[in-house]
Amino acid sequence: MRFWHSIVSILFVTIILIMGLLGMFNLSSYVWEVANEQLELVRLGLTVSGGLIWALAILYLLTGRKRKKNSSFLYFNNEGGTVSVSTDAIADYVSKLQSEFPSIVQMKPQIIPSKNAINVLVKVKIKADSQISEVCELLQQRVRESIGTGLGVQQVGKVEVSVVEIISEHVRG
Repeated sequence: MRFWHSIVSILFVTIILIMGLLGMFNLSSYVWEVANEQLELVRLGLTVSGGLIWALAILYLLTGRKRKKNSSFLYFNNEGGTVSVSTDAIADYVSKLQSEFPSIVQMKPQIIPSKNAINVLVKVKIKADSQISEVCELLQQRVRESIGTGLGVQQVGKVEVSVVEIISEHVRG
């Protein structure tokens, strides 16, 4: 969407500059009279270009809008009232577990709320020299434990760890 917004912006600014130049030439009645004599379709051309400017302006406005990210909230009732926690906040909390795993290079958790529990999908990039299956199991346990004890969310469903890249360290010599 940003690409199209940039293209429409360039077209829009170019047409506005051309229309500005035409407006400046309009100040000189001699130039305008010569243009009228030379081109019989000047009115039609100006009408079409005006319509194009309106269409580009509408496209510019439509492509420039930023999409809002739909952030879900989990709601918990306790003695004092209701507590709501954003799924983005939970994902950020889970991502801090990366410091406990030196073999994990990058970690991107995603929280997926369901009816009775939350599911967690963690995409990781991991170093090649590590025991990948052990690290993934430990990470699953730590995620479940951390959400349960740290956030008080006991309804943790699936904790899925996806290794999206295995990074080998090349020694340059």
